[in-house]
Amino acid sequence: MWDTRSGSASTPEPRPAAGAIGLALLIGVAFSWINALVGLLVHDAETAGLAGLMPVIVLVFTSSTFVPVATMPGWLQAFADVNPITVTVDALRALVLGGPTAEHVWRALAWIAVLLVVTVPAAVLRYRRTNAG
Repeated sequence: MWDTRSGSASTPEPRPAAGAIGLALLIGVAFSWINALVGLLVHDAETAGLAGLMPVIVLVFTSSTFVPVATMPGWLQAFADVNPITVTVDALRALVLGGPTAEHVWRALAWIAVLLVVTVPAAVLRYRRTNAG
């Protein structure tokens, strides 16, 4: 990893690196449940693939993944600031690059919890209804 302060390569600390890996896995699980729910709501695999991909594309391209939120138009900044991808990317950057991490990580974990609390029961309920008849 490149240390911008010293201008040299550095090795990340084990705990923040493990936290970053864990956080990336958790957001992946949350979005997997979203896609599972979408797959259960539509009637064929092709539609499920497209329907599951569209929200992800919108969230990624309206997040701080590629550009700083401060460079976005005001109306988009308001959305980007609460976007779960922005929140998670900011937490991952804090863990990997160093600096204050607590607020970023807690916000990301809160988003992950909300996504899971909504999608897991909804997907399980839909699965049961689909396979009941």
